[in-house]
Order: sequence, then C-alpha cells, then structure tokens
Amino acid sequence: MGIYLKKFSAHTDYEAAKSSLILPNVSICSDVLDEVHYNPYVGISSVTLNKSELSLNKGETETLVATVLPANASNKGVTWSSSDDSVATVSSNGLVTAIGGGNTNITVTTVDGGFTAQCSLNIIVNVAGVTLNKSTLSLSKGATETLVATVSPSDAGNKNVIWSSSNDSVATVNSNGLVTAIGDSGSAIITVTTVDGGFTAQCGCSVIDTNGHDYVEIGGLKWATKNVGASKITDNGLYFQWGDTQGYTVDQVGSGSGKKAFDWPDYKYISGVGTSSSAFTKYNSTDGLTTLEAVDDAASVNMGGSWRMPTSEELQALGAASDFITSGGTKITTSDKLTTLNGVKGILVADKNDYSKRLFFPTAGYCANTTVNDRGSKGFCRTSSLYSGDVSKAYTLLLFSYGVYWGSGGPRSNGYPVRGVIA
Repeated sequence: MGIYLKKFSAHTDYEAAKSSLILPNVSICSDVLDEVHYNPYVGISSVTLNKSELSLNKGETETLVATVLPANASNKGVTWSSSDDSVATVSSNGLVTAIGGGNTNITVTTVDGGFTAQCSLNIIVNVAGVTLNKSTLSLSKGATETLVATVSPSDAGNKNVIWSSSNDSVATVNSNGLVTAIGDSGSAIITVTTVDGGFTAQCGCSVIDTNGHDYVEIGGLKWATKNVGASKITDNGLYFQWGDTQGYTVDQVGSGSGKKAFDWPDYKYISGVGTSSSAFTKYNSTDGLTTLEAVDDAASVNMGGSWRMPTSEELQALGAASDFITSGGTKITTSDKLTTLNGVKGILVADKNDYSKRLFFPTAGYCANTTVNDRGSKGFCRTSSLYSGDVSKAYTLLLFSYGVYWGSGGPRSNGYPVRGVIA
C-alpha cells in the first residue's frame, strides 16, 4: 500500500488536509496522519524604521533599519524607494546615499500587505567658496553699483552672506551688495562673507571725483567726453607741450607778446642746445621718470578731481576695446576711419559691446613752432608716457585718413590736445 503526499496552501485547514490525503481505495492509519504537521501563515501587521528623520551631508551614507511585525511573520520581505533620487538614493538593503542638496522621503514597503514607513531626509551641502563679479570698482560720489556674490557649489544649503566695507566714510554696502560712494575720493575694501564656512571675497572700491566733467567708460577706464579746455565734444580744446600744464588756444599760437611758440627753446624741461637725454632736466635717462607726475599732468591740473592723462597702455587698451563707427552708429570697416560729427571731422570710437558708449576725437591738428598744422585733416591726443628709447618724444594718438596709430611718438615740444581719464 502506498502513501500519496500533497503540498497544501498555508491557508488550508487541518480537516481539509486530512481528507485530501485519503485517496480512493487507499487506507491510511490515523496515527500516520497525525504525524502531518501544519504551520499556519502569519501575516504582516506593521513596519517601522529606526529613524523618522535624518540629516546627511552631501556624499555621506547611512543604513536605515526596518522592523517588520510580528516577529514571526511568514514573509518579511520589503522594498525601498526615494521620492527624489537627485537628492538621495536608497539600496535594497536600506543604505541611503546623499546625492545633492534638498529634501526627500525614504519609504520602506512590505511585500506582504503593502505596509509602509517613512524617514524624512534632509541633505545638507556645505559651502565651498564665494566669488564676486568684480574685483575692482570705481564710482563717483553719490553713484551706486550692485556687486553680485556667487556661492559655490550651486546646491549649497545655506547661501546667506554678510556684506561689509572697510571704510564707511568712503563707500557703504547694504545687505544686498549695493555699494554707495559716500566720500569725495578714497578707497575701501568691500567684503562678502558666507554664513556657512566663513568664506570671503573682496572688491577694491575707489571713489573718484569727476569735478563735474562728463565721461564715458570704455574698457574699464573713464574717459572725458571732451578735450581739456573744450566747451563741447567737437571742439579742439587747448594745446599743450608734454609736461606743461599751461594750455593755449589756436589764436594764442605764434610769436610775439601773449603768443606761444611750440619749439625747444620754449620747452620748460630742457637746458642748452639739442635734444639729447642730457639736455632734459626732467624725465630723462637718469631720473627714471617715464610717466608724468601729477604736477606736470595737464589733465590733472586743469580738470581737477581724480582726472589725469592716459598712459600709452591705456590708450592702446581703448583701441582694443572699441570699434570705429560713423556718426550714424555703423561700424567702419575701411582703412579710412575718419567720420564727420556736427560738421567736424574726427574719429568716433565706441565700446565693442555697447555702441551707446562712444568718444569723439576731433582732427584738431598739432602745434609746431608758431603754427597750427593739419587742422581738419589729422588728429592727435597726448599720453602721459615717455616714448621708449627716445626721451625727446612722448606716446601720442595719431589720427590720419589712412589709419589710426594708438602709440606713436611725438616731440615733447609740440603742442597736442589732451584728454582726461580716471581709472
């Protein structure tokens, strides 16, 4: 006689089990049947986590522990999930990995019954640094500008910053980075500090005194809109020998009483005959002076405030930062850069990135001996820089119909127009 065994569902009752084991024409002893052991199915009643809240720094990990009840539950299998994988992920074993800043919920779900438990997760991203959009700033009294602070990384949790000025009598800064020039002139260091980590960035702020003169900023330098002594932008202005702060009008050029001759005998810093280095009493090969001092700077003396003459490097920087345009605002692409503005010939240069910022240099000509030459056809603008290799000359802007030269040499004794700048 054989015995037939059958696998029963966990939910099959005992009596059903016994009856199912009895097959037709097969007898089975009750003592044998009593040996069949029945294990009833135990369902899930709840699931909990060891933590309901958790904070991690970006990159950190922690394992959450799920407890399924009752302890003798037949199926304790669970699944894990994150409501935002860009903030944190969770593995099949409950290992949480912080990915980016923000908040997410980690959920554990029982396979049997779908019971759930959650942990509220906050990922903290620490600040690593801060930068400012400008390292230097130049403002006239009363002017304002907003500095922009960028806290890194971009997903940092606490991007709050504190602003301060090293000299509130020169410039102040508010909680939004708005810098206000207070004093007539001077300098201050504007500092931004992160609340998280205490990282800093600084901007050097200079308060300038324009003394009422209009200017246009191109290439990081403020340029006066007119030549020294000019009443409007198309006027020639005054003519100056290099290093002399006394300027002369066209009518004052010549010989005789009240007239100025632009030649070597009338030059203030020369002694004797000739133009060798030894003939010059200042700005020569031995005194080491290659840039005009303020006392000899025609723009500084005549315009006041923070004005001075541009250096040769600053003149060349203007050329690099600007385009030649017509009075109508069209870029000039031919070799002849001269245009006409209000009936006056000259060059009109504009900021490459903003044609509304423009400067006009008229063809004022130059003075040599007792005459004014090339008025209406050529233009010049003197710099404060001594010419390299020849102390009898200084760097000068030359404007010709066939080209513009940003750094040529012109005799110190000649008279040229001067244009003021402020750094």
